[in-house]
Amino acid sequence: MSTIPLDDFLAERLKNPEFAAQYLNSILDDGTPEEIAEAVKAILAARHESSMPVITKPVVEQVQYLLHKAGLKLYVQPAA
Repeated sequence: MSTIPLDDFLAERLKNPEFAAQYLNSILDDGTPEEIAEAVKAILAARHESSMPVITKPVVEQVQYLLHKAGLKLYVQPAA
């Protein structure tokens, strides 16, 4: 039986928009700002995006804080 490194396996799965949405939603539930930023970067890398935006901790923290104060939760779904 051959084995695939976890990073390669995850990158391959993240090419699927539905899996990527589920992956990001699971991290949005209880992830730290650093984990959320890393998840977004992993999804972009898996989709071979050459221009990866700078995602900073303060931006993620602000979004989390504002949504929490508004009683909202961010949810991701694949684009149509």
